[in-house]
Amino acid sequence: MLGISIGHHSARVGRPGPDGRTAVTVVELDRTDGIARPEDALALILAAQTQQEQEQEPESGQEREAVLGLPASAGREDEDRLRRAAEDAGLRVSRIVPVPVAVALHYGAIDEGVHRTVLVADLDPDTLELTVLAVTPDLTVRIVSTRTGRPGADRGLAAIAGELTEASPDAVLLSGAPYTDPARRTDIENLPAAQGLTVRCTAPELAVVNGLLALPDFGLLRIATGTAPATAYFAPPALADDPEPAPWPPPPADPEPPGAAEEPPERRAEPRPDPVTAPPTPGPAPTPVPEPPPEPTPA
Repeated sequence: MLGISIGHHSARVGRPGPDGRTAVTVVELDRTDGIARPEDALALILAAQTQQEQEQEPESGQEREAVLGLPASAGREDEDRLRRAAEDAGLRVSRIVPVPVAVALHYGAIDEGVHRTVLVADLDPDTLELTVLAVTPDLTVRIVSTRTGRPGADRGLAAIAGELTEASPDAVLLSGAPYTDPARRTDIENLPAAQGLTVRCTAPELAVVNGLLALPDFGLLRIATGTAPATAYFAPPALADDPEPAPWPPPPADPEPPGAAEEPPERRAEPRPDPVTAPPTPGPAPTPVPEPPPEPTPA
């Protein structure tokens, strides 16, 4: 397995050595305004392998597997040209990924369930490429932005400071042999915008090739461009307190159940008051009946 990274002015090829360590060969390329021609770069890379490295390759006629890396600024056309050139050189291309993604793999910045933003600084003697990556929990890495410039001491630090201020990353990942100088890491850590951030600088000269070689065993990894949708990965914002809460609205009226009109519910009989009887109206006084005369007594 080979891990091959082609940059603007140099190429790096790495392979696991007999002792398990990664052996890296750096090849200087012809200076161009953009990315080096893949055909020329691969020819120089394969020619630069030592006799010992060639003996470790499979027997003649068998394909060698390779994971390839390109700068984040490379386009689809550059990727297609690199793939064709690698296949013409007898390599079986496993995958092509942006260099900053390989650096993030080297530092373990990509993991399931993790959401973070990192700034990758990839430095070679002639080029500094700064790339902001957004890692989302579904193992998707998004290239938010990438900028390439000359790595002059003042210009390089100013560019890094600008990216830190604009992107507000969670960490800085350093890649490239120049960062083996501890002073370069210290200069970045002392930037005002870097206070409180983690600056990772473990084996920076191997960061790219180690990440490329780790990719086949990593599993599913999605690579996209642009920022991630906030609603897909961020918790909803907390509700603001209402300084003067409105009174609770009255509860809605309970609608009558269906069929209420046909079968009204039974109601408890209420006691009714006794009817008022009017006093009798006095009538005319009765006429007295005359008593009959007494009968005569017989003699």
